[in-house]
Amino acid sequence: MKTYYRVDKKCRIIDVGGDWDDFATRNASDECGSKYVIGDDLFSHIAGDEVRMWIESLILTVRHTKKPIELNYRCDGPDVRRHFRLVAEPEPEDVVLVSHQLTAEEPQPTTILLSSASNCRVGTPRCSICNSVRLADRWVDPFELGSSQEIQVTHEVCPRCSAMSLGKRKPEPTH
Repeated sequence: MKTYYRVDKKCRIIDVGGDWDDFATRNASDECGSKYVIGDDLFSHIAGDEVRMWIESLILTVRHTKKPIELNYRCDGPDVRRHFRLVAEPEPEDVVLVSHQLTAEEPQPTTILLSSASNCRVGTPRCSICNSVRLADRWVDPFELGSSQEIQVTHEVCPRCSAMSLGKRKPEPTH
């Protein structure tokens, strides 16, 4: 499974493709289908200020260096770990192509339902890169909590993922 989007110099979504619509439908996100997102500001579809700044930094780094950046991340389903490889590449006129390739799926015996907390003070912080959640003072994989559960989350980038330099990023295993 592969999806992609292109953003212009103002970070408006100008194109999406690959398995974009199929992925949106399979994940009960029809409102994220191509006919609804083209022309939108990319950041209107990204939850969490820290995550928006991280993605903006990724796009600006690609534009400035004119070099692609690759990274691994997770985009889990309720009962499956999904590992993806993101490649952000410069194109003419400050357009950036961002592609997402599914590299592995691992069915899980437990179900973890994540929903966005309506208030950042009540949600459990979740890293939008590795999918870990912060419990007390440590970041853990939600599938390793041992039981099925529903977690209201806020969207962040954990210290490990944040510490990786975008300019020197190489594909690394997700944790």
